[in-house]
Amino acid sequence: IDPGCPQQWVRGPSDNDLGLSTVAAMLSDSPEGGVSISQDIAIPCDVQTTHDWAQHLGPYLRRSGNDREVQVSAEPTQRFIIRVSDAEDGISIEGTGKYLHIRDRLGP
Repeated sequence: IDPGCPQQWVRGPSDNDLGLSTVAAMLSDSPEGGVSISQDIAIPCDVQTTHDWAQHLGPYLRRSGNDREVQVSAEPTQRFIIRVSDAEDGISIEGTGKYLHIRDRLGP
């Protein structure tokens, strides 16, 4: 249906949740507001996914009871900004070499 990596459903589940649980936990205690991501992150085929990272964040948040608008935009318009970088001081997106840095545009 969607273009992407060939799927092989013979492996067991992975413990690598691509940092989604960490982001969800950080946002669960935050005020209401959407999320802007500075760029999307391509997920390697060995993780078995057909979509990039940002397309997984919205459903993950919704399923954890924290429904927020999620958009990829170099010019953030939402309350919470997730900057994607190569700097190793953020939330690691295992297997991608990318890290996330979250901030509230309205906060300190």
